[in-house]
Amino acid sequence: MNLTIELSERGVRDGVSLIAAYHFLLAVASLLGTLAIIVYSIFPIWSGAANGSIQNLFLPFLGTVTGAMLTIAYLITGIGLLRFKNSARMWGIFLALFGVIAGLFSVIGGIASGFSMLPDNGLQLGMIGLSLICAYAILVLLDIIILVFLLNMQVRSVFYGQEWLLTATESLGRERK
Repeated sequence: MNLTIELSERGVRDGVSLIAAYHFLLAVASLLGTLAIIVYSIFPIWSGAANGSIQNLFLPFLGTVTGAMLTIAYLITGIGLLRFKNSARMWGIFLALFGVIAGLFSVIGGIASGFSMLPDNGLQLGMIGLSLICAYAILVLLDIIILVFLLNMQVRSVFYGQEWLLTATESLGRERK
């Protein structure tokens, strides 16, 4: 079974544009998550409306910094991909790997934090876990597609500004078909 992707230069450019749009979408989602942390966690503590002390700001502050860094990283990667910068392709690969690994820890943490609920909320815990696993599966599938696409030799050659030339082993593989 041959799992290679045959792409024209236009197909590569269209795929890179789709991946850049996906990164812009993730930048918007990260920004919204960051703003939600600020509005629902930090502002109530600062205004005194919450029962927490100033020490309770550490985790929301950490989440805000992480969300802002992800927003900037996704935004810069999307812009760089539209300009066909090889560094943006590398950042896209890194962010896809980061999404797979960090998403796994998020799902495990989301399910584990639900165990502190009362036993009569078992169905609710199961539904939360199932929804987390489904969302994670969709995002992992997209990240794997991005990894396969950005690591493709034809895509790399477009980013390096080279012509895509078949190697001897690839041309032999075509002749056998």
